Amino acid sequence: MVNSMNKNGIKEIIKLTSKLSPSEKIFLAEKIWDSIKENSIGSGEEHRRIICKRIEAENKSSDEVYTWEEVKEYARQSKSNAKPAKYKSRYKGNRRKQE
Repeated sequence: MVNSMNKNGIKEIIKLTSKLSPSEKIFLAEKIWDSIKENSIGSGEEHRRIICKRIEAENKSSDEVYTWEEVKEYARQSKSNAKPAKYKSRYKGNRRKQE
């Protein structure tokens, strides 16, 4: 958290940077970003672990996956209340597996 003394300092820095050219601002932003250590903004390894765990769970999942075309067709058919045959099993709790 930024205390009031730092806030004032930051406001002064912002005033000074407003006088810089766009390329100078980009250069400064890159230097600031590079000065932040990876561990100070979060654990890269922890994020990788979470992502790997989610990918593994997705790969093990038996949930159905529908194409965008299937979703649009389902929506069109729902409007007209005429359900196409390939979707009827979905209403009884049965799931069609992705091919």
